[in-house]
Amino acid sequence: MFRLRLANLLMVNIITLVLLLAPTFVIATKVYAESQPANIDDQVRQIAKDLKCLVCENESVADSPSPLAADMRETIKEKLLAGETPEQIKAYFVQQYGEQILLTPPKEGFGLLVWSWPILAIIICGIALFFAMNKWVRRKSISTTESSNHLSDTEIEDAEILQEIKDRRVSELW
Repeated sequence: MFRLRLANLLMVNIITLVLLLAPTFVIATKVYAESQPANIDDQVRQIAKDLKCLVCENESVADSPSPLAADMRETIKEKLLAGETPEQIKAYFVQQYGEQILLTPPKEGFGLLVWSWPILAIIICGIALFFAMNKWVRRKSISTTESSNHLSDTEIEDAEILQEIKDRRVSELW
């Protein structure tokens, strides 16, 4: 009986984890597919999407109608035709204008914290959900045991001892 409940709890936790992680994999696949440009104009647009227009507020160079953004897109195209990589082109613009030119924070230093906090939040929520469900199942099994009128005091004590042993085993897993 207790093994069946433990197996059910484990199954619910695994399903919850899969449901929490599935959107992450879908988004990652979509982002990867979008990051593979087909021709030079797509490459220019892809790089320009990562750069912030200094004239327009919170708008990318790819979407901005300003003359500065048009000049930056032309510079990107020239550098791509000269054989430079997207990383080299972004480094050029960072050198010219500073890190505020980037729309996305760098994946180092404080920027790494910005990138990793959603993953940490999902992990923390998953752990909290696991313990909450574990506590809920324990309460339900104890209340079921206590509500049984046909059990003697000795049988109730035995059930509580078995429940405590089970709880200790589960806590040792973590």
